[in-house]
Amino acid sequence: ISSCLPGGMMRKLEARIHPELVYIPENIRYASAVRDFKNQERTVVGARHFSVGLNSLIDAVIGPFTKRIIRTDPETAEMSKLAMNGLLALSVVYANEIARLCQCTEANAVTVMETIMAEPRVGPGLPLRPGDPYGNAHLGREVFNLNQLAKDYVVDLPVISNIDRSNRS
Repeated sequence: ISSCLPGGMMRKLEARIHPELVYIPENIRYASAVRDFKNQERTVVGARHFSVGLNSLIDAVIGPFTKRIIRTDPETAEMSKLAMNGLLALSVVYANEIARLCQCTEANAVTVMETIMAEPRVGPGLPLRPGDPYGNAHLGREVFNLNQLAKDYVVDLPVISNIDRSNRS
């Protein structure tokens, strides 16, 4: 299965469909899906059992398109997708909140974000660019899914629970 799934879905599918499913969270953007698929930095594969045959199949089918394959259980694969998109959503919201403060202080928000991304601990790939709120359905859905998991497990996540609210400000 290669799709965006809410946390816990693989276990439910395994119980209903088949016990030996493999989950590969998609890691592509709408605007560049084919290029992204063909040139992945890493691919996460979640399975209950990695047999020699399954590992060979994964290496043959996915190996040519990725620099690194991370093999893990389905729950970790699900959470890796949710967590990644949550971080991306948070990055967009953070940049826009800093931009609102920059307007008040007459600082240049774009330059502020460029200086942050120049820091090696952050890196240039993080989307710290002020602009429109994230409108990407994936990011919004994943933030919703993270919040739903928090509700299901009665876990207080004050930062994640306010990402969407801040995005709409």
